[in-house]
Amino acid sequence: MHWTYRIFRFNQPEIDVTSYFNVYPSLTTLGRVRLEYEVKARIEIFNDFYFGLSFYDNFDSQPLDADAATNDWGVTTSIGYTW
Repeated sequence: MHWTYRIFRFNQPEIDVTSYFNVYPSLTTLGRVRLEYEVKARIEIFNDFYFGLSFYDNFDSQPLDADAATNDWGVTTSIGYTW
């Protein structure tokens, strides 16, 4: 299953916020479920120059390695220019 939600504002400054949520039930391992979540935000600082921030989280209810963590998450930042 996949869900997406997006907000975009065209006025100055342009703002773009997108959120994704995915669910992957295992077809071969009973009870195993993987989840992915990500939210991204991008704001125009000036004339097509952008700053971005994103957060992601990946969850596996039964990782292949018994010592592995069930969650993997992170935060990223970016700067960029579009033309």
